[in-house]
Amino acid sequence: PPPEEDPTPPAANSFSGIRSLEELEVVANKLAEDLVLKSRQLSASQARLAELERGGEDLVATKRKLAMALELVGEKEEDIEHLYGDLADLKRLYREHVDELYAG
Repeated sequence: PPPEEDPTPPAANSFSGIRSLEELEVVANKLAEDLVLKSRQLSASQARLAELERGGEDLVATKRKLAMALELVGEKEEDIEHLYGDLADLKRLYREHVDELYAG
């Protein structure tokens, strides 16, 4: 003989283990608690994401400032190299002048 079909609609099958209104209320309360918990977790995750995005913006700004500072340091190093060169030239000219004074 063919198997008998279940006379209950499919939606009712998903709650087939629930036998009373009290059990249904317990399940509903548990689902409500889970929803509240998940909502809090979502809010916390969204807040953390916003914090991380702000941190990313701060990082970009800091990298930009660092790049500018390194450029300035490089320019100052070039200035110092030129000044050392100028100082060496002045020493050489001074020695030549002193040598001329003593030679003459």
